[in-house]
Amino acid sequence: MEMFDFYDLNDQISVFSDTDSGFKESYDNEEYENNQYEDDFVIDFDEEGYFRALNSLINETDESDIEPDDTESELSEISEPDEDFYQVIGQDTDSKLTSCVLIDYIDGTYRTCGQVNCKKRLRELIGIWQIDSEIVTAVKNDLSKLGVCMSHFNFDQRIHKKKIKSMTKSTEESRIQQRQCLFCHQNHHYFTRGIGCTQHSWVILDRVILTPCIGQIDCYALKESGNFCKSSLKNFSRPRFSCGNCFVDKGGHLYTKPGKGKKKKVGCEEHHVADTSTQLEIIGRWFIRIAKFGEDKFKNKTLAAIAPSIFQILQEIRPTKHTSEPTISESVSEEIPDVPSLFMLHVGMQLKQINIEVITQEDLKDQFCQDLGKQFALKIWKSRIELTLNKNQLQNPQSIGEYVSSFPSWLVNFFYAFLTGIYEKKMAIVNQRRKARNISIKANDPVQITKIVSLFLSILISITFPSLQIWFSTIIASLTRKPKMAGDLTNLLAVLKVLSHCKEHERRLEKERMNKVDPTKRLKKNSYFWNLAVIDNIDFKEKTFSYGNIFDVTRGTSHATLRMVFQTPLQTPIIETKHDEKALVSHRIFGINVTAQKILDLYDEILDECLGFYYSNNDHENLQFETNFDISTVHKKLIERMDRGCFGDPQHVVILEAGGIPNTNEGIFNAAKMYKNDFSLSSDEYLDIVADESIFRRLINLRKEWPNLRPILGSWHTNKDMASALISIFSSYGIFDLAAAVGVKYIDKLEKVVDYRATVRIIELIWVSVGIALRIHLKSKNMHKYDIMDDKYEEYQILKIWYLFYNWAGLFIAHRIGIRIGNFNIQKNTLAAFSPLLPSAGKSNYAQSVSHFFGILEQYPKLEEKLQVAGSFKVSEDRFGHFMAFDEALETFGVKFIKQNVTGNVIDQENLKRQVKASQSEYERIELFLNEYLHNNTSTNHERSTNLRKDEMWSLVEKLLIAFDTKDFNHYNQTHDLFHTSYPKEIHADGIRRLKECYKRGLHRIHLIYAQEVLKKEKIDTTGRRVKEVLVTKCKDIEKPPRKRKNTNILDNQPGSSDEPPKKRVRRIPSKEAVEILAPMVAHSLPPTKEEVQRYLAALEGISSSSDIWDAARLTQYYKNRHKKAK
Repeated sequence: MEMFDFYDLNDQISVFSDTDSGFKESYDNEEYENNQYEDDFVIDFDEEGYFRALNSLINETDESDIEPDDTESELSEISEPDEDFYQVIGQDTDSKLTSCVLIDYIDGTYRTCGQVNCKKRLRELIGIWQIDSEIVTAVKNDLSKLGVCMSHFNFDQRIHKKKIKSMTKSTEESRIQQRQCLFCHQNHHYFTRGIGCTQHSWVILDRVILTPCIGQIDCYALKESGNFCKSSLKNFSRPRFSCGNCFVDKGGHLYTKPGKGKKKKVGCEEHHVADTSTQLEIIGRWFIRIAKFGEDKFKNKTLAAIAPSIFQILQEIRPTKHTSEPTISESVSEEIPDVPSLFMLHVGMQLKQINIEVITQEDLKDQFCQDLGKQFALKIWKSRIELTLNKNQLQNPQSIGEYVSSFPSWLVNFFYAFLTGIYEKKMAIVNQRRKARNISIKANDPVQITKIVSLFLSILISITFPSLQIWFSTIIASLTRKPKMAGDLTNLLAVLKVLSHCKEHERRLEKERMNKVDPTKRLKKNSYFWNLAVIDNIDFKEKTFSYGNIFDVTRGTSHATLRMVFQTPLQTPIIETKHDEKALVSHRIFGINVTAQKILDLYDEILDECLGFYYSNNDHENLQFETNFDISTVHKKLIERMDRGCFGDPQHVVILEAGGIPNTNEGIFNAAKMYKNDFSLSSDEYLDIVADESIFRRLINLRKEWPNLRPILGSWHTNKDMASALISIFSSYGIFDLAAAVGVKYIDKLEKVVDYRATVRIIELIWVSVGIALRIHLKSKNMHKYDIMDDKYEEYQILKIWYLFYNWAGLFIAHRIGIRIGNFNIQKNTLAAFSPLLPSAGKSNYAQSVSHFFGILEQYPKLEEKLQVAGSFKVSEDRFGHFMAFDEALETFGVKFIKQNVTGNVIDQENLKRQVKASQSEYERIELFLNEYLHNNTSTNHERSTNLRKDEMWSLVEKLLIAFDTKDFNHYNQTHDLFHTSYPKEIHADGIRRLKECYKRGLHRIHLIYAQEVLKKEKIDTTGRRVKEVLVTKCKDIEKPPRKRKNTNILDNQPGSSDEPPKKRVRRIPSKEAVEILAPMVAHSLPPTKEEVQRYLAALEGISSSSDIWDAARLTQYYKNRHKKAK
């Protein structure tokens, strides 16, 4: 048999409660009740087995993993009383005694006295004393070291009767027990001689109640009260303990020493003035709970017990008209029977587990909480005056304590109690687990609670009174404007528990989420969907340089192949087989076609419609036209008059796992082959993939080993190169001059097409201006447009140049409109008509890629059928006229989207691919939250704010009308400044001839490329493919006019002419006589006045020589210099 040592096992959790049926039966057993604790209570204990089981439990749980569902069960276990843990104090040793271990009520607090030189041992005491748990733990098993000061020892002897001393067991029975307090459920250590003190132990509802003896000296909280409370002399079988603090809180009071020279107070009535009222409130609340939630049988029994007493009281009441409450009749005897004390009532309620709180969980029903909320809101609304008085502290506090204390106290107390209650529940579980791990327990952090309270208070008051501009809300608003302090804002939200966890943990969780993402699960597996693959390069650059000299290192970069899928819904599935392929025969694909010609004629109709020509008189001489329109009017009419496409639903977008490095054939091949697994393609199925020109050429090479691969040339990048070709062809014919006329300042950026949308806008402005001027010119001259291009290249050169621009730029604009309205037929035919200009401008790679693209369309008519159904990316039904090309949609919804949502180290290739793969799922996870709270509208349905440049457009029209009407360009250029920006070199007969013939030559060259590259009828010969058919002028080659030098005014009468070198300035030294005359002026503290200056000059005039001339300016300067030296 081993003695049970609770110091080694104080982390044990009680597994039995006094309400457990089996446990209760053992206590109710008569034989067990009669068993007296004459001997030490001992237990057979398998220590090795216990620790083995305990360690296994510890390994299964973690302190940080506190689940809400487990909270109530764990707290209920904690609230139940522990088994009897005690240890008998052993034999005395020679060890030095500890400081006084007893806890007493000293200076208003319940603590130890702190006496160090103790001469008595704890085992020599008689009564029940609560002792310091930390000191007990520190001595471990050597309990004989626990000491008591002489003051407490003598006091313990005095408060116990001699008869009790003789009945008390010997010091060998002295022991230290550990129990949970009946009220606070905290474990406490206390000393007893034997099981308890026979003088100060009481039985309430058949349970022994132990309290420190110092609570029963002058306090009658525990006293004889009928059968309810009786003194316990022998029966200590089932004691419950109340700590000193709870004894005071529940209606008792502890003995306080009166101090030297002061008389001891007799009686304790002043401590129990409000006890009767409190007891009535407790009983009343209990009766209300019985009425609301009790069983009918129990309600009837309770009513039968109290009703006679109630009616007896009613008989004794005398009603009155002058007071709100009735009074007792004077004839009734004032003898009031002795009633149980407030503490006894609390003990009884606690033993029977009756919840007597003001508001219980059962009370918190919907209607009650709703009414409580209304009252709460009303009280906050009425607190404006109090808040206004503390406005300075609320707006500019010196500390968080001052800030919180400036709010209404009732509101602060509410949130403090609210949060403290929650943290106490959480901390109880945490400490229970820490104790199981032999780790020191933790206490609630009041500073942390204060910070969270400040958050709640700030939100409520900011909502109610936003004009107060309180400190917390204004500082948070300022933090949101400082991106460099985003980390501090994140830490603040973590401290305030707005964030569920820290950044490091979120990084780990994010990585786990991303690794689990499978983007192929987002694909819709249906034959009605056309899977169109889209790939492009995506690259990132480090924001900062690596450590070291920035001139010695470069910033790191990372590249990947972005892979996306646009799943287009088809009304009917388009099934393809090998039998649908066509043999390539004809190469007569390129050049002006019927569709392109109809569009060019449509331009003339729309411009004539906008101009609305009319004559001011009947002789048809004075032609008039409307000028109340701009480029947007023309653009709108064009979209309305052209047939639209994309009648189906918008495409379903999926971002797949990124591919390898895109600047190698192997990287592009691997990225393309990954679609086989994504789409589960069989060997006979086709893969349609959209890419820009550079990747398109690499995919063409892959077709040799994968014939079912069908690359599609991206329309957006193609349209961008069409704009570049136009600028190159007309660079020597004045396009930069016309761009400057409509307001372009940086023509070098226009030449390089730095901004695609801005470049398109400028080309459209020039095109509309040229078209308006042409229509007015032709109408006024009664000419047809086909009469312009005659063989007289020496005449009307400007008219011929810009007529060609009007036609060729019209093809470019029609191709772009075809993208915007989803009409693939317009895209295809305008590209075929424009393509001869690509080789003429030196765009050899694009000419080759366009040839292959048209070859694929000719070979696979079913592919073209699909593109006719979905020729563009349909953003939404409401955005007609603003559809996107597939490669443009990839840039917007792919590259741009990923760069906005990627986080972490994007230079790491593995992390980059993980981020790309999970970008959609991560965004949707956040998007739902933002949409619900912010009502975000993520669709791109906003109109762009653009400068229409209407005045510049009509100014250019006027200048062009004059230029079109001039035969000789040289004469025009001398009298007008339209072409004085780039001074075009090709506006002459040979230049016009080259410009006209470049289209025909380009058509021949692209036919040759098609025959060699696609039809394979001729041997591939790349000689001369990059030759330009026209002279291309670069911005850097434009001769800029010399800058005017600033003229400096030189006076003719200035000494020394321009032919002579300037003379060296000679220092003038005043004579001794001048110094003596000016000495009083220098000594004066103030500068000389005008009168004094004239007087000094008159005195100096007599001694002045030709080399020593004095004037007012020199005199003033002399005073300043000498006065400083004098100081």
